[in-house]
Amino acid sequence: MVLTDKHIRAWATFLDTDADFLLCFEDDAVFKDDSVQRLAGLLDRLVRKNPHGSHLVYVDLAGGLSREALRVDELQTGKDDSFRYYRKPVTNTTCVYLMSRSLVSVFHEMLTRRPWLRVIGIDWMMNALFILMKKANLQCECMHADPMIFRHGSVTGEYMSSTR
Repeated sequence: MVLTDKHIRAWATFLDTDADFLLCFEDDAVFKDDSVQRLAGLLDRLVRKNPHGSHLVYVDLAGGLSREALRVDELQTGKDDSFRYYRKPVTNTTCVYLMSRSLVSVFHEMLTRRPWLRVIGIDWMMNALFILMKKANLQCECMHADPMIFRHGSVTGEYMSSTR
């Protein structure tokens, strides 16, 4: 619940800014040699395609679990050299992710109406919010970096998880 609260507070702080996208890093994120370059390319692409963060967008940048463990292959709609695309939004882990302003706003509103969701682990809470969005017919573009732009240090063994 402590980690979930940190993410929710980061979202609320973000909404007090005029930024278009939120880039959230947990402390076990590990930069790769090309992380900055690939992230800059993603941001350029998103700003051109989604000015002011007006569309619902979620991008998983560090993964964690294998695709086999996630069991979301049937949701995949496409793949290019950098990303896998999913017809329903789903998170892998919350090590590093990007959300558009509009998605952060929707999450904030949903949590205001359903405060009990705050007691769920952040990964599961975000997936619960994605399910509620789908039920409300809110379309969200979901992308997972492949290969990952950052490494999830707790998964790779580069860091010891603070939740273990």
